Amino acid sequence: MCDSGKHTWKNLSVWSLVWWIGVGGGLGSGLAYAASSEAENPAAMDATTMHDPTMEMGEGGEHQGDKESGEESEKERKIKYWTCGMHPSVRAEGPGKCPICAMNLVPVYEQAPEGEASETSGSTRIKLSPREVRLADVRTDMVRVRSLHKNIRVVGKVTYDERRLAHVAAWVGGRVDRLFVNFTGAEVVKGQPLLQIYSPDLVTTQEEYLLALETLDKVQNSRIPDTMEGARSLVRAARKRLLLWGISEQQVAELKRNREAGTHVTIYAPIGGTVIKKKVREGMYVKEGHTLFDIADLSMVWVYADIYEHDLSWIEAGQKAMVTFGAYPGEIFHGTITFVDPFLNPKTRSVRVRIELSNLDGRFKPEMFADVDVRVPTGEILTVPKTAVLDTGPRKIAYLDRGDGQFVGVEVKIGPEAEGYYSVLSGLSPGDRVVTTANFLIDSQTQLLTGASAMYGGAKEVKEGETPAPAIGHQH
Repeated sequence: MCDSGKHTWKNLSVWSLVWWIGVGGGLGSGLAYAASSEAENPAAMDATTMHDPTMEMGEGGEHQGDKESGEESEKERKIKYWTCGMHPSVRAEGPGKCPICAMNLVPVYEQAPEGEASETSGSTRIKLSPREVRLADVRTDMVRVRSLHKNIRVVGKVTYDERRLAHVAAWVGGRVDRLFVNFTGAEVVKGQPLLQIYSPDLVTTQEEYLLALETLDKVQNSRIPDTMEGARSLVRAARKRLLLWGISEQQVAELKRNREAGTHVTIYAPIGGTVIKKKVREGMYVKEGHTLFDIADLSMVWVYADIYEHDLSWIEAGQKAMVTFGAYPGEIFHGTITFVDPFLNPKTRSVRVRIELSNLDGRFKPEMFADVDVRVPTGEILTVPKTAVLDTGPRKIAYLDRGDGQFVGVEVKIGPEAEGYYSVLSGLSPGDRVVTTANFLIDSQTQLLTGASAMYGGAKEVKEGETPAPAIGHQH
């Protein structure tokens, strides 16, 4: 068994040695071939190093042919200046190192057969070959009049309709002897009794009213007008005091008919709805003005939604809104924006809007979250695709396709965005064809070829040994 294992290890060692010799021979041959090629044609190695990486993506014979044609054309062309591929703002009269990143400077030629750029009348123009257009995947779209809709989607919350809230308070101090509604959430109707309060002050006032009625009856046949008028004024004053303390007209009429003072006052529901707060219990003593119940009519509710300030120009009272709830998936409810707050929340940078929803079946509960969609038509407007605009902050740039590989950068003024399009205020006309993809690559190519990008300012010449000012664009 031991001899067999040794024999196996010997075989593995032999095969491993053969494999390493083969690999080493291959690598050695490859390195030798590369070294001989570089020695025979050093210019080809330099041209390959300085060639645009995107131009090396061809297939088969096209790759080699493009490289050879590039070598011949670079020998024929005249070098305009030297620059850094990462910092086009750097310009030098000869080869060297970039003073910013220490990369080797590359030449910029007077003319480029596969990428010619120029600056005319404030705009940047570049011409690309069909192969460059294909490799960059340049796509275009038409500037035209469209009828769009602006979709604004925000989160909302259900709350009470403030116009349908009632606050029930004690109009007179006393002791709560009986509760007819004794839990929060109870449904009540208008005029339903809520509780009874025993109030000594109320009993005294009723007795004063009865005494005034008795006095009036006694002086009915008096021939002195002032006596009759004085009795009537006492009756009116006592009656008014009863009404101010919460005694209804019906109760006063009953008191006048029965001529017997009651010991308790009954408080009735002022509206129909749901008891949302109950702050009283049987046996509790309350003072005048003490809160007893809060009642809300939930047949109509409000949905508050926060609109961010960049969407405010689209929102106004009277617009329709679609509201959806996680509790009712697949269902869409329609409401109306009835009010827009006249002030902005400084913490959220938003403005609150109010949407009214009918809630006759009681499905919407206060404090529920909702998704609010407002769809606003824009009308017929001139539009440009959003992807066609390069936004630098103070300037907006779009590249026009002039045909035959020619592209011109123009400054445009745009309005609000809707459905992936900007409204055009100036700079473009109906029928213009603009670049929607690879426009940033085209802008970068103009900066490499002319030293002046349409997005950013022109290049600055830097003499050898100087440190240039930081570029506005891309830096490392």
